[in-house]
Amino acid sequence: MNILIIDDESFVTDIYKCFLQKNHTVECFNNPLLALEYYNTCQNIDVIVVDFFMPNMRGDQFVEEIFKVNSKQKIIVVSGLLPEEFLDAFEKYDVKIPILDKPIILSELESEINSLVLS
Repeated sequence: MNILIIDDESFVTDIYKCFLQKNHTVECFNNPLLALEYYNTCQNIDVIVVDFFMPNMRGDQFVEEIFKVNSKQKIIVVSGLLPEEFLDAFEKYDVKIPILDKPIILSELESEINSLVLS
């Protein structure tokens, strides 16, 4: 499975990649704008895992840009603390967007990735 991970903290992307690359192909970015450029050239991504609060672009803005390119893209949003007003940002889409709280248990992240792909 091809997974794209975006988080502004490099230690987070390093941990996710180290765990997930055992069974998957993983690309990581610490800048959402660079991740968008990559996605626009390489759209064979099965799942995107994106942090919500990042410099340059929030996770909801990133999701909106992705859905302009592929409205069926499977996406998981992660956040340390996501205020209630931001939860509504994901309800307008026709696809399920799981939201996971940090800190993430890596086995739960992989389980969520697998169940999302199978849905």
